[in-house]
Amino acid sequence: MAASKHPSRHLKSRLGLGILACAGLLFPLWLVAGQVTIAHTFVGGEAAIAADVNDNFTTIAAEVNDNDSRIAALEGGGVGGALPSGAIVWGETDADASLLAAGYSLFLRTGDSWSASNVGNHWTARNYHSALVFDNKMWVMGGYDGSVRNDIWFSSDGTTWHDAGATGHWDPRYGHTSVVYDNKMWVLGGRSGVSYYNDVWWSDDGTTWHDALAMNHWSPRYAHSSVVYDGKMWVMGGSIGANHNDVWWSDDGTTWHDAGATNHWNERHGQGSVVFDGKMWVMGGYDGIQPHSDEVWSSTDGTFWALEDADADWGPRHYPTPVVHQGMIWILGGYNSLTYNNEIWTSSTGNFWSEVISPGHWSPRYIHAAVVFQGKIWVLGGEAAAGYKNDVWSTDAGPVIVEGLYAYQKD
Repeated sequence: MAASKHPSRHLKSRLGLGILACAGLLFPLWLVAGQVTIAHTFVGGEAAIAADVNDNFTTIAAEVNDNDSRIAALEGGGVGGALPSGAIVWGETDADASLLAAGYSLFLRTGDSWSASNVGNHWTARNYHSALVFDNKMWVMGGYDGSVRNDIWFSSDGTTWHDAGATGHWDPRYGHTSVVYDNKMWVLGGRSGVSYYNDVWWSDDGTTWHDALAMNHWSPRYAHSSVVYDGKMWVMGGSIGANHNDVWWSDDGTTWHDAGATNHWNERHGQGSVVFDGKMWVMGGYDGIQPHSDEVWSSTDGTFWALEDADADWGPRHYPTPVVHQGMIWILGGYNSLTYNNEIWTSSTGNFWSEVISPGHWSPRYIHAAVVFQGKIWVLGGEAAAGYKNDVWSTDAGPVIVEGLYAYQKD
């Protein structure tokens, strides 16, 4: 796991206290230091607000002593036991660092869990594919499974998959992007060995595809990112051996415009992009300088960009594979040249990140795909240390449900 700029977030040592939320009532904390009542807006079974946790840091740090006598009962067996199953980690903000100084981290227990679909005959194990949701189905397109692919598969439930039978369409490729725009599916760019593409294709059924005949636009590339924002399709960054940081947009797929971005993120590929909170976001990637980035940038127009977080807590990585769900950005997995990981991080702001501790989910991987479909987050295939994957995982991953709040003390 990548090092955090808030070291106490990842410690799993001595338990300091427990707080239970009870239907909006103020609930006392029984501590060695004495009884403390902390005002909050936690409601049992409802979503927690990050600020509600942060606002309690000062009071907790001032009142909590080394509460060894409660460790065994609360942690279920001794000092240094595991985190509560399914805990979500809430770290300190710069404005509320008192708990960090006192040596504590906070964790919210949740009921989130992942399940693997019992998939039958479907797409081969692969990486560098793209995925989207269209016509109430999930779609998986292209990628690399030892050979370069241009097959197109769809499913309405994640278990039963169908080959769309596309012919006469875009050449086999990997590292392309795909988006839904103007009631069509679009495939943009990509790579096949030493060949790089900047063609743009669209389909309204997945079987019959049309070349948009894009002209005077972005150069051939792969491992770029694409979003739909402000009534336009956007292509950002990518690589053709050398990395790019140009930003282009189109409202028809044929005519493209350079957004003229300046003073923004370094040239990179393998970054993640989403639309969230009325902005476009670029996160992580490989820029050859760090070389893996943990920066988070946002823009409302594609020209002017703001650095939201220069050192995100999920650490340097490329292919972080983000999605937006339940009012948060979710970062799913990634790679940093040393480690494949299966970390899950969330943020409702883009600059304050919380790690979801979710045992028993998908294995560490990168260059996978993820979508939100039927109220669930889905993770599809990718590359792991042992090779390519074609497994399909999902979680309903609802809002953070407050079952219990814990503070863990450093050794």
